Amino acid sequence: MKQIMKLSLAVFVCMLIILTHQPSDRVDAAEQGKNGKITQAANMYKGPGKSFGVQSQVDSILVTYYQTVNGWTYTVGNNSQGWVWGEFIQPAEGVGIVSNVGANVYSYSEDWLVDNALKQSSSFVMFNEEKDWRNVSVGGRTGRIWGEFATKSSGIGTINIPQVNLYNGAGKATGIKGSLSEGREVKLTELKNGWRHIYTEEQEGWIWDEFISKTPYGAVYEGMLINPIRANVYHTSGKSGGIKGQIYSLDEREVPVRVFQHKNGWKYVRGMQSGGGRGVERFIEGWVWGEYITPFRSYDMMLGFPDRPVYADADTASEEVGKVKNATLIGAYERRNGFKKIKSGDLTGWVPVENLKRNLSGENAEGVVTTSSTVNVYRGPGKNYSTISSIPKDSDVNYYNLHNGWRYVDAGYTEGWVWGEYVDPSQQMTIFIDPGHGGTDPGASGYGLKEKDAMLNIALKLQAMFNSNSPYPVNIKLTRSTDSNDLTANGKNISPEESLRLRTEFAKNHQSTDKDVFISLHTYSGEGKESGGESNYPSAIAAQTADSRAEDSKLLAESIHARLIEFTRFEDRGVKETDDYVLTENVMPTALIQMGNIENEKDNHYISDQYDFGRKEAARAIYQGTMDYLEKKGYDMDK
Repeated sequence: MKQIMKLSLAVFVCMLIILTHQPSDRVDAAEQGKNGKITQAANMYKGPGKSFGVQSQVDSILVTYYQTVNGWTYTVGNNSQGWVWGEFIQPAEGVGIVSNVGANVYSYSEDWLVDNALKQSSSFVMFNEEKDWRNVSVGGRTGRIWGEFATKSSGIGTINIPQVNLYNGAGKATGIKGSLSEGREVKLTELKNGWRHIYTEEQEGWIWDEFISKTPYGAVYEGMLINPIRANVYHTSGKSGGIKGQIYSLDEREVPVRVFQHKNGWKYVRGMQSGGGRGVERFIEGWVWGEYITPFRSYDMMLGFPDRPVYADADTASEEVGKVKNATLIGAYERRNGFKKIKSGDLTGWVPVENLKRNLSGENAEGVVTTSSTVNVYRGPGKNYSTISSIPKDSDVNYYNLHNGWRYVDAGYTEGWVWGEYVDPSQQMTIFIDPGHGGTDPGASGYGLKEKDAMLNIALKLQAMFNSNSPYPVNIKLTRSTDSNDLTANGKNISPEESLRLRTEFAKNHQSTDKDVFISLHTYSGEGKESGGESNYPSAIAAQTADSRAEDSKLLAESIHARLIEFTRFEDRGVKETDDYVLTENVMPTALIQMGNIENEKDNHYISDQYDFGRKEAARAIYQGTMDYLEKKGYDMDK
């Protein structure tokens, strides 16, 4: 029996290693991070808690942040990496561009220049607006520009017809101000009545949207130009656009860049270049061949005693450039010939993979659960294995495979096996989020916006809020997390009616407790283009089930609706009984939230991608309304 257990463990460990190190064909682990800014002077610790000791101090820097453990968040930025108290991190609001002919970037407290004369259409990471100024990060340095000179950008586009006229406003009646040729790349901003407001370094104006092939921004992440130490920057995603300049290093070290977008093997980046005279540095942005840019991949832990050497190349015969102490958390980049390129403080080089322990950080985890008591962690799935350490009560842990009643978990630096009852996800309620429609079913539409797209975006924002902020341990399950899946006719001939049945069956099959709830997200159309938000619930008769579910559904709808009207700009259409399928055929308290009339211009713009704050406010309203419902039901929100 022990041999069978050891064989099973070996097979699982091999599978775990394969899954953990499986390469991505797009942006690797870099896109798992999110952009944020340290809002005040803060200590950065070596681990998720003050007991680990201070590693450095940071203040007002742009960071990419990853895992959160017990309120502490792992961050990377400005040649620093470590753990910061999560409340000190302000999430970014997206990518912005300069909408004026030029703009200066100033410091927060004084009027000294961080960067001068940013060109029109220059990119930056955009944060909140304060007293007519917009907080931004340019090339990793934070500051502010005059708010009227900043506008949010949704991506980069390419003119797809031989020549297109550029107009002064959203319509031919505004007059022609110029033209652009096929293949010219433009920055995309506002969409209005089918017309797109665009920017280049020399021009701005309006073009009919269908004449632009669009690629939205991906997650902005930290990367490095590592090979070669200089690279040409092109105007377009191809050499035919011509060279714009070069990014290169004077001291033959890696050059940090911010990556905004991927296209056909090229990466759109912003970084530093030398030029304009000796010792003068300035930013350049454009397209670089993607193989020259290495994204931040993961954070690993150095293993071994004594300290392990770091080599100049992926070969132990190469020069030793330094050492890294045992149990040091390091940034890992490129992998080659059994080595990983790492960065720890000012030290950059290569170490053998066997000297690194991959911090799982929630990758491939089945979910997150809060420990119900102090838990001993074992090296294998059984008490016959030795203990590693313990995890305190009420700690957040990522849980993985279940084997003979034991679960594999990780919490910060601690990984191993615990008895499954101590981290039982079935004791946590599940909130089902159902973004309406999807796949071949677009739902309602208006002004170029499809209901399925807006609702999916809001659902993903809502999922992130529950995972990051909920004081009550919950599991979040989406009926779809992409445009289409098996519930929404991905590769199958499934009717919208059949999709509704599959969604309710999905909730029934994955219900974990009698506290679970189901929230369906929609807009509506028609009705004289009347504006407003509405929340629906099933009646006891329509639901054909116990009165308690109908009463709880009504309470859920009322709680969310109150916050929807408080937090958003929707007119109040009230809380109503309806006989929608997902309401009447569900097995748990259910609410259907209708966020505006997509054919009403005001409501449409509010939930469009050009006005992302509307989607954020809607997600926040649903999140807070659900928390209100749970509190009214008497659940311990501080547990």
